[in-house]
Amino acid sequence: MDNLIFTSESVILYERKRIHALKYEEIICITTDRPYLVITTVESLQMFIQMSLSKVGELLPDYFCLCNQSTIINLTYAYLYEEHNGHFFVSLSAMLEPFEVSRRCKRNIKNKMLYINKNRGL
Repeated sequence: MDNLIFTSESVILYERKRIHALKYEEIICITTDRPYLVITTVESLQMFIQMSLSKVGELLPDYFCLCNQSTIINLTYAYLYEEHNGHFFVSLSAMLEPFEVSRRCKRNIKNKMLYINKNRGL
């Protein structure tokens, strides 16, 4: 099992004989691939960990947001939120496909995106 340490600026992953330190800004999204979570970085690096999505979500900074039951996204990479045929999607830079947003998560994502975009220039 992987060992994780969450600090104020990064997540440190101890994996077999390697140690990875990922700054939160480098993480684009975290998705489920049971029984693992897949951390995807801006360099398209994918790291697999064993931990629940809800637990990881509690430990991440506020600019990360649950998008649906299987995805947490870094909203600093979000550039488009749109509705299409009654479904909601958010697009992230460096990702080819948009993520579907559950109805339960849509208000939180919209509010956080507006807050982040409003405060980017500060």
